[in-house]
Amino acid sequence: NPSSVVVFGASEQEGKAGNTVAKNLLGSRMRVYGINPKGGPLFGSPIYRHLKELPEVPDLAVITLPAGLTPEAVRACAGRGIEAVIVIAGGFGEVGEEGRKLEMKLKEAIAGTNTRLLGPNTLGVLVPRLRLDTIFLPPTHLKRPGPGNIAVISQSGSGVMGALDIGAFYGVGLGAFVGLGNRLDIDENELLEYFAEDPHIAAIGLYLESFADAEKFFNICRKATPHKPIVLVK
Repeated sequence: NPSSVVVFGASEQEGKAGNTVAKNLLGSRMRVYGINPKGGPLFGSPIYRHLKELPEVPDLAVITLPAGLTPEAVRACAGRGIEAVIVIAGGFGEVGEEGRKLEMKLKEAIAGTNTRLLGPNTLGVLVPRLRLDTIFLPPTHLKRPGPGNIAVISQSGSGVMGALDIGAFYGVGLGAFVGLGNRLDIDENELLEYFAEDPHIAAIGLYLESFADAEKFFNICRKATPHKPIVLVK
């Protein structure tokens, strides 16, 4: 539920992830800032060249930069005190040894800070009620469901895209969608605990390929399922 968000790699150039994310967020009530070393305009507002130029510390940062440039941006966010960072790019642990080294740099960037990281390699976050949409695919490629009371947590982006599309087609509302990606920091257990207490959520669906902590997962489920159903596709 951020009041302000900054998009790294923001651009007015169609087809770029930074363009899609910034455009999606402009429909919300949040204050939206764009960062790009090239500067320029962003839908009527200036693009800042550096994080330190922003007039406030945003609640959320969405990083749409290539993998190689991402650790430096995450370090800057942690240094500025931004508490939540979403890393969209792939090219990390899922691609081999070089990617794993980059992933360790992300971990080092947030170590000892209050900054939490979602991803990397995540489809993003969608909360229709708040018009919070950090999914890097345009609505022409992936339809967005309207507001509802179902939360969906997915380790895979492609594994859940069809569900979002079908939900939008049939008018099934969505309370929230969160893509875990490589699950470097924030994992399904934290999100499950959060949505179990969220009054806007009545049911939780998960798509998982592995468990961050299986024992903890089932303990949370035992507490949550008496009042909220949980459906898991493993």
